[in-house]
Amino acid sequence: MRAAWQDILNHNEFTHNGYNVLADLREGTFDFSVEELDVIMDFLASIQRTLKGKRMAVIVDKPKETVISMLFEHPAHKQFGFRIKTFTTLEAGVEFARTSIASSLPTSLLSSQTPDKQK
Repeated sequence: MRAAWQDILNHNEFTHNGYNVLADLREGTFDFSVEELDVIMDFLASIQRTLKGKRMAVIVDKPKETVISMLFEHPAHKQFGFRIKTFTTLEAGVEFARTSIASSLPTSLLSSQTPDKQK
């Protein structure tokens, strides 16, 4: 897992240019157990500056991989501002990964202008 993340972190598109991640893990198997989730969350904490505001679409096709991926969704968003969502189709994953995180923020947070002060 660290090797895969290191490969992602070596790409400026992800670390500096705001690109999201599309991880097509269909036909793959996770080589860790639910009990090891804390180790993975600790690793994500070590790169949280890079993760904040990013999205990761995880495409899976097996029950164990689906459950494990889904277990990361809420804590990753809550702790690091990193949106992970699990999908079973490439099309849905691509749509999520290409959607800007800004599109899910309230309009008031997107405005760069400050409201006029009343006299």
